[in-house]
Amino acid sequence: MHMTLSGFSLLEVLISLVLLSFILLGFDATEIYSMRASRAAYYFDVANQQVSNMTERLIMVANDADLSSQIAIWNTENKIVLPQGKGQVIGHYPDFTIIVYWGNNSSFCTHNQLGNIGCINLHLIL
Repeated sequence: MHMTLSGFSLLEVLISLVLLSFILLGFDATEIYSMRASRAAYYFDVANQQVSNMTERLIMVANDADLSSQIAIWNTENKIVLPQGKGQVIGHYPDFTIIVYWGNNSSFCTHNQLGNIGCINLHLIL
């Protein structure tokens, strides 16, 4: 009588489990990256809305006294809707530069930066 054993050995099962765990870790890493990218895009979108908000305020403001109070209100909103959000308006009517920073970005914003730390820089002529 010759008997053949069929089935999986313990070593094969362990190797399969290790391979499966690496595959699942890869899926987790992809999901984490996706969530970070989504958050960065969200911050950029909110900052873009804040730039539009300030653009509308600049169109409606008649004098510099009103402008400084509108910038103060706008910066209060920036702090609420963006992490460590702050904004800056440079210039005089009709030539302005609007800058919004978020995420502990203290450098001067020469171009738009997308990420958890970023900025938007818009030059505007009314």
